[in-house]
Amino acid sequence: MTSSFAQFSLVDRTFNKQVETMASRGENRREIEYFVNNIANVESAEDLVKDSRLLRFSLTAFGLESQFFAKALVQQVLESNLNDPRSLARRMTDRRFRDFAAAFNFGGPGAPKNGDLDLTKAVVQQFLSVKVEEEQGKQNEAVQLALFFQRQAPRIKSFFDIFADRALSEVFRVALRLPQQVFSQDLDRLAVKLESRFDLEKLQDPVELEKFIKRFTILHDLENGGGAGGLSGVAADRLSLFRPLSLPSSGQNNLLSIPPITVRGPFVF
Repeated sequence: MTSSFAQFSLVDRTFNKQVETMASRGENRREIEYFVNNIANVESAEDLVKDSRLLRFSLTAFGLESQFFAKALVQQVLESNLNDPRSLARRMTDRRFRDFAAAFNFGGPGAPKNGDLDLTKAVVQQFLSVKVEEEQGKQNEAVQLALFFQRQAPRIKSFFDIFADRALSEVFRVALRLPQQVFSQDLDRLAVKLESRFDLEKLQDPVELEKFIKRFTILHDLENGGGAGGLSGVAADRLSLFRPLSLPSSGQNNLLSIPPITVRGPFVF
């Protein structure tokens, strides 16, 4: 049986080809064309939310597809002014909501960005990256987690970035051999403990990042009984790892800066 790391390495080496294949599929091609041809015509967050195809595509690109039916919440997130710490997107635990609001900028200073060609390209690329990761996850949970972690690693600046994301938390839990209940304790204290065990700066080094991912995949295989990476488990458990933490945050540690959209591979357009 192929190990999770071997499968991850294969996908990583052929990622651009994987993206091209994903883009060529009929349903994906139609949705990409619809998004590219229509996103610039949207004039408000309400318009975007009302167009189910644009909404689903956009949410998928930001890892928020599970929020498709929470349209009132999504609209309020899109209308958030990220300069206002009281705005909903700033108070959300999961930073994907803030990224989503920042990308389109319907509620912030300046003009909305939905007509920006670079943004359109980035959202399409991110949509395809997510689709590739999801397809791998159907066969091997560890590979999906590893690909997601690799894509997010450049943005991890503190352990609170990890605590705010279920999938990132699971990767760290497995890689550092932490107990299942570890994230239920006081997070400020936990951050101090983890800082003494692992230097997050290592994740900015490609060699160290690969070592970390290899460690994660090996331990994940051991924890789940082989190279299937947890495939024999309930699919809902895997999907739940990628659902956002949507509850508002009360702690200042979660008020993070908004980095640019993470894009991997060549633009499709």
